[in-house]
Formats: sequence, C-alpha cells, structure tokens
Amino acid sequence: MKIDIWSDVVCPFCYISKRRFEKALSMFEHKDDIEVVWHSYQLSPEMITQNDKTLYEYIAERDEITVEDVALSYDFVREMAQEAGLEFHLEKTRRINTKNAHRLLQIAKGQGKGASAEEILFHAYFIDNINIDDRDVLIELAKELSIDKETLLPLLSSEIIDQAVENDIEHAKELGIKGVPYFLIDDEIYVSGAQTEQIYFDAIEKAWTSWHSNIQEKFSVSEGSSCSQDGECKI
Repeated sequence: MKIDIWSDVVCPFCYISKRRFEKALSMFEHKDDIEVVWHSYQLSPEMITQNDKTLYEYIAERDEITVEDVALSYDFVREMAQEAGLEFHLEKTRRINTKNAHRLLQIAKGQGKGASAEEILFHAYFIDNINIDDRDVLIELAKELSIDKETLLPLLSSEIIDQAVENDIEHAKELGIKGVPYFLIDDEIYVSGAQTEQIYFDAIEKAWTSWHSNIQEKFSVSEGSSCSQDGECKI
C-alpha cells in the first residue's frame, strides 16, 4: 500500500506532522508493507530568498508589529514542535525560495532516498537554520545522502528534475490541495493538516483494511494546523 505526502520544507507543520506520522506508522503491524512517497509543494513559489532577514523580521515589517509580537504569535508552533521531539529555532529562520531544495528532494527520490532528503532539509532549515536555497549548502547536505557534487550539480540544473518538481505540484492542484501537509493514503483516504498520531494511525489502519477487502470507504480528516498557498502558517 502506498502513502503519498505533499509538503514544503519551510512549513513547520509539515515537519511536526512528519514526526507524528512516523510514530503512528511505527506502531502499525504491517508497516513494512507500506511505501511512503514524499512530493514537492511550494507555498510561495515567487518568493525571493532573503537570507539577510529573519522570518520574524519579515512578518514584523509586513504587519507593522514588533518582532517580539511575532515571536509570541509563533510560541504555539514551537510548543507543538517540542511535543513532537523537535527543537525549532524559528527566530533564526529566513524567508527562502524552496525550488532548489525540492530539486534535491527529487534527485534523492530517484535514488530511493526521498524520506531521508526530506528529513535532512527540514532539519537544516528549522534546527540548523541554514540557507537551503544555496547550492553550496545543498552540496554539503547531499553528501549525507551519499550524492557527490559531480552527480548533484548537473541534476540541479536538469529540465528533467524541474519537471519532476512541477509534476508533483500539478498533481497537488488536480487533487485540490490548497495547503500542506497533505497525506493521501492508497489514493483514497486523505488527512490534511498536522493531526494527532492517533488520527494518522486510524487512517492507515482503515486504508489497510479497505485495501485488503477492496472496499473503498471514505475516511477524510481536514482542518488541522497547516500552511496555505500564500505562505501563512496557522493553527
């Protein structure tokens, strides 16, 4: 059975939901018979990377409020991350374009390392607070995936890789996905937004039962914490 996941690597709820989903999947009896496929999704495709300005500074200027007010408004995200075992440093994150990061994801997927690439990119952005739009940074991250510079650089400029990114995004549009994270289980059951481990487990279990019995039952959960197409992240 296959589980498809759409996410953007600058979406905090995508990283949090990844942890919750992984814990749910680890408890599932038939986890070894499930294929998990990560897909590209860009929240702000027109974003120009601003590595000299933090996310909090950008929001403060945009909304004409203080950086301290922004930090307070994001406290709940930091707390959610801590509950999932993640130590976010949101105050140090930058507004970046994620196209290059998704290129690395697609290259890694081609080598069966999509999940590992997703984890490395999330960690680099939210915890190490490095610029994952920078190609030199991606070269270093790719080494963790055993992808060398000579292999990586031509592929980062490849039309085939660009098309793979666009195909994921177009598929999301066809499915009506308007925010991430988004989990599609066996092409039938969807879970949208950051949900509890129990909800992920129940969805996997229900999809597995349906998959084995060929009974196409609907089981859909939405309205969890997510990041929308305009880049806004809210609970």
